[in-house]
Amino acid sequence: MLRVAEASEPGGDGAVTVTVEGPGQLGLSYQLQGLSTGELVALGEADSSGAGSFTVPLGTDLAPGLHRLGLAGYSDEVAVVVDHTIDLDFD
Repeated sequence: MLRVAEASEPGGDGAVTVTVEGPGQLGLSYQLQGLSTGELVALGEADSSGAGSFTVPLGTDLAPGLHRLGLAGYSDEVAVVVDHTIDLDFD
């Protein structure tokens, strides 16, 4: 089984920490979209901190408003990709 277990609110550096649980070598892809404009703001692979912990760098210069963070966790031992979304409000 593979799952996104936890995701933090963005810290002062604009990063979100995400925990993925499952067997094998884990990975996490992300995309950030501005909900008011539909603009794709960020896209990439999260940096692994080890033990299923990943850092998603969002930056500190995001436009104010609602954004949707899409996450896709995956493993080299599980054939299913798990997706998770989080809505974030930046001031």
